[in-house]
Amino acid sequence: MSLTEFMAVQAKNAEEFSKHMVFASLVPLVDRMYETAGLLASKNYSPTLVRLLMMCRREFHVAASQIIRGLPFDSHANTRRAVEAAKVALAVKRNRANAEEWLKTEVRQRRWDARQQGQKPEHLPSARFPELDNEPLVAPLQTYFGIASDLYVHFTPEFFGRQTFTQTPQEDGTVFVKLEYITD
Repeated sequence: MSLTEFMAVQAKNAEEFSKHMVFASLVPLVDRMYETAGLLASKNYSPTLVRLLMMCRREFHVAASQIIRGLPFDSHANTRRAVEAAKVALAVKRNRANAEEWLKTEVRQRRWDARQQGQKPEHLPSARFPELDNEPLVAPLQTYFGIASDLYVHFTPEFFGRQTFTQTPQEDGTVFVKLEYITD
């Protein structure tokens, strides 16, 4: 499939899927909720928390646009980023010190310095937010992060194994392999 054909199929999918109940009602409703939450948050919370909420909304827009165009596999990285931003916002709201835990400024600077010097950077440990340990949604979200990473975000054997390939024998004895990467 050429790039022109790929873009045409995405446009066709977007037109068709936009009429589906999920996109015609649910997605606009969620978007209005983000808009309302942003207005309320800007009156009651710090600009940092509002910016995190706006990042969630942006990632929601990108994920929805990928799904509507027939690329649902590609929406998981954005969905994960949106959930991570929400998790950071909740952690910072509970305890401002969690902002420093998330930033890890010194470790990140050492990593960038190592890269600039052509060295392998040190491992960046995940941010830990003890205030969220008893949150009922955090454990399932952590499970989702792992699944999304293995199946949809990183190039892993699990990701590779979920791809749909077709093979068509040719008259000359070769096999034409095609990757079906648009869902309809």
